Amino acid sequence: MSNTCALLVRILTFLLLLYALALSFMTLGSCHFLAALTPTDESHGVGLTSFELESGECLPHSTFIKRNYNGMEMVAKVGGFVAPSLGALVIIFTLLECCRGNEWFCGGKCLPVLLLLGSIVCQGLTFFLFQSDLFCSKSETIDACLMGEAAYRSVQATICYFVCFILYLCGGTPRPLGNPMSMMKPQPQQLQQPHGGGNNANNTTNSDKLKKKKTT
Repeated sequence: MSNTCALLVRILTFLLLLYALALSFMTLGSCHFLAALTPTDESHGVGLTSFELESGECLPHSTFIKRNYNGMEMVAKVGGFVAPSLGALVIIFTLLECCRGNEWFCGGKCLPVLLLLGSIVCQGLTFFLFQSDLFCSKSETIDACLMGEAAYRSVQATICYFVCFILYLCGGTPRPLGNPMSMMKPQPQQLQQPHGGGNNANNTTNSDKLKKKKTT
């Protein structure tokens, strides 16, 4: 694969990863990851870190709610925070790779690929919120749970992380661009004398002296 193709694939991966990070953060900040339907067909939104009031206002999970977590809520919340964190590390590695290549850290592109795999898994863990007994268990107040807009964003983020994983794994590694400032510095010019130039000058002076002695 030529360097141009490898560079284009890496730029596409970089932009797609930025989009995946934006989707992950939008998922974290939304209170509409799932919609809890009541027997009267009223819908109440619940997010990874917040929930919706009847007035439509979103509030963070209170201490009472956190105490009644059954574990699935915490798994979903931790996955929602870890996935974009790992993706941000891959962005840092990609930027450093453009300047210094992938030989400055051990493993080449193995470490970014593993980080992207972790982002896929952690983003998928956000759907454990649907296993919550507190928010999504069938009871007198909750009849069913449906996917909200944040859940669809989480699906898109997972797909984007997966595509970035494939592109990074199968794509080539472009040559590093180097440090642009180092190319602006003037290079010192060294004067090189021809090899054996001093010996040739001595030989010519010696031959001139011998010619003068013969003429005398």
